[in-house]
Amino acid sequence: MWSTRHLFSLALLIVIILGLVVYLVGQVYLKQMLIRETYDNPSWPNISWETPSRTNRPLHPSQVIQQMEKGLNDLQMIKSMLTSETETQLIDQTARGVEETKRQLIETTGSEIREDAQRIMEEKSAEELRNLEELRNQFIPRGSGGEIYEFDGYRIHKFTESGEFEVETNLTADVLVVAGGGSGGDQSRFNTAGGGGGGAGGVVFEQNVRLSPGETVRIVVGQGGSTPSSNNPGNKGGDSLMGSIRAIGGGGGGTRDRAPTSGGSGGGARREGGGSRSGGSAEQESSGLGNPGGDASRNSGGNGQGGGGGGGAGSRGRHTGEDGKNPRQDGGDGGRGIEFSSEFGTDVGDNGWFASGGGGGSGSSSGQIGTASKGGGGNGTQRSGSSAQDGMDGTGGGGGGGASRGASAGRGGSGIVLIRYRT
Repeated sequence: MWSTRHLFSLALLIVIILGLVVYLVGQVYLKQMLIRETYDNPSWPNISWETPSRTNRPLHPSQVIQQMEKGLNDLQMIKSMLTSETETQLIDQTARGVEETKRQLIETTGSEIREDAQRIMEEKSAEELRNLEELRNQFIPRGSGGEIYEFDGYRIHKFTESGEFEVETNLTADVLVVAGGGSGGDQSRFNTAGGGGGGAGGVVFEQNVRLSPGETVRIVVGQGGSTPSSNNPGNKGGDSLMGSIRAIGGGGGGTRDRAPTSGGSGGGARREGGGSRSGGSAEQESSGLGNPGGDASRNSGGNGQGGGGGGGAGSRGRHTGEDGKNPRQDGGDGGRGIEFSSEFGTDVGDNGWFASGGGGGSGSSSGQIGTASKGGGGNGTQRSGSSAQDGMDGTGGGGGGGASRGASAGRGGSGIVLIRYRT
């Protein structure tokens, strides 16, 4: 026989079971009502519940958590539209269940979730870096014009022909301006004579030049002095400019009857008979880098003497008879150039060197020619020899001095303008 105690326990168990059934039925009913209300009421948010089917690939735990978080957000939107306290309580209850499930999922998946979270943070960091780079590009020093290359943390604009430099942001720049070199003196129709070497183009190097956005800076690149006609002195090189910064073209080399010309660096002299003649003076000395040309010394033995070397940015041209040479026939060496390889690299100029003077021509077929050093200057020639060397374009080097019996003088090398700034 069932005792009263046993009957009471049985009745309590039945009530609990019925309560659970009613709760589960209520949950299903609430979900159906919410879905129906969502589709019937256009003012409600459009809620999509994405769950993997048996035929779909299982979701990654991080994707499940994302779906849970989306669902929680949707539940909060639904809750804000409900008026019944009972319904809002059911929403809260459901939300707590989702939160608990999410917590358990995170705990049980452990390192996998942490690795995925790290991946998400890396992607977010990459996106933030891209945004930072875009912002940085709005303020990074920048200009346009010329040929652009990078060297030692600097952006460099190289101009080998005239143009414009457009300033896009605030810039503090270093500027190298090199003028065109002068050509050598021509003595091709004489019997025994050597012409003076062409002077190098002047060089100006200015640092910390401030430029403002919107500025358009005029760039002029000076051409080298052209080869002179027979028995004429060399021609002066063209000036180079970067805005108001000016480098003066190199002077032309002299001949038997004509004195050399002055320039950024002066041309080398040539003297017939007694006495001496000075090399061309340097016009760039006070505002940049330039030196005078070499003198032509007296020839006590009559004809046959050579020409002095053209001046360079690094030193004056050598006089005839210097450095152990025979003053009656040998040409003087051109003045040294100047190196800027540490500032602009070795891919510009003559391996980073600029503006050496041209060597003087020799008045004898057996005499020594005047040679040029690094910096783009040309060597002189000798009687009955081939034409003297031209100056190298893009360096401002002076042309070599010509000589008698058809050995024409060399032209000057064109200049260059270089602008660099930190990036």
